[in-house]
Amino acid sequence: MKILHLETGRYLYGGALQVQYLIRGLANKGVENVLVCSSNSELSRQINEDNIEIVALAMRGDADLSFIFRFKKLIHEHNADLVHLHSRRGADTLGLLAAKWSNTPVVISRRVDNKETRLASRLKYNRCDRVITISRKIKDVLLNQDVAADRLRLVYSAVDTDKFSPLENVAWFQQEFGIEKGEKVIGMIAQMIKRKGHSTLFCSLEKARSSLPKCKVLIFGQGPLQTELQAEVKARSISDIVRFVGFRHDLHKIIPNLDLLVHPAFAEGLGVAILQANSCGVPVIAANAGGLPEIIQHNYNGWLFKPGNSEQLATLLAHALSDDIAIEKIRQRCRDAILSKFSIESMVDGNLAVYNEVLL
Repeated sequence: MKILHLETGRYLYGGALQVQYLIRGLANKGVENVLVCSSNSELSRQINEDNIEIVALAMRGDADLSFIFRFKKLIHEHNADLVHLHSRRGADTLGLLAAKWSNTPVVISRRVDNKETRLASRLKYNRCDRVITISRKIKDVLLNQDVAADRLRLVYSAVDTDKFSPLENVAWFQQEFGIEKGEKVIGMIAQMIKRKGHSTLFCSLEKARSSLPKCKVLIFGQGPLQTELQAEVKARSISDIVRFVGFRHDLHKIIPNLDLLVHPAFAEGLGVAILQANSCGVPVIAANAGGLPEIIQHNYNGWLFKPGNSEQLATLLAHALSDDIAIEKIRQRCRDAILSKFSIESMVDGNLAVYNEVLL
């Protein structure tokens, strides 16, 4: 079996990371893979270390119709049995057209829960042989947009539970981020875009300031709203506790040392950072949005709040950081919740089952 994967994202964010896990897992099961991606992508550099064949293919915007012809040529050159489209923002549609033109079976992964028009959904997803959704929420969104149920398959995203483990290194962590002994540390890991809900967290910190123990808040990531968010932190007079620490490649070393991860997104397909945190034994406070409640069970491995409700988040922050006994009970259950449902092995087997269903 030979699979041609298309992923055009430049950075190793959640979706691209899942592609990396998938291709490595498939290769270990004897599946031949070709990754088509941007020449300067972080994913291509990571996959190159595994001796997976990589093809760089430039895409000049969402309306680059020449991409259809160039991608179709690649499909024929590599004699692919199936095309798996992982990208969005035009690449999935153009890739679908190329695959259909070449009469090659095509599977698409849908990782976001935002709605498209019913017409766009019908024209795109009903022409795929299968659509893999990474949460029930996404599956429900597509069903409500008239995508045929027999096209849809649920395969949860995964986390590397060996890499993301509860192994702490407190001394290194405190020195790396200037954390004082006894300080509680809250983390947020997300692109700096509106739907991730940074402002909800900052508003809650302002409201809960007097109720919180001594703490620091580390904001991981990058994005177009960084300057705006930094100005908001200053305006809310929380600059002394909030630090923007940028995009990090060593989250597996960092996360186990956090006391709490907050994910206040208004929309989220599933949430890889949530999986990583729980795998490290770190409790999560997350908005009850998208696929997040499919990971977080309220009062079991974290807490849920109404999206955008900064007062509710402020109350949960004060409770979680002030009750060491409660948070320790939550911490002990976090990793078990991940191991039972979100392993790489399960994700790879799920995708492979979809391929076999299409091809056999």
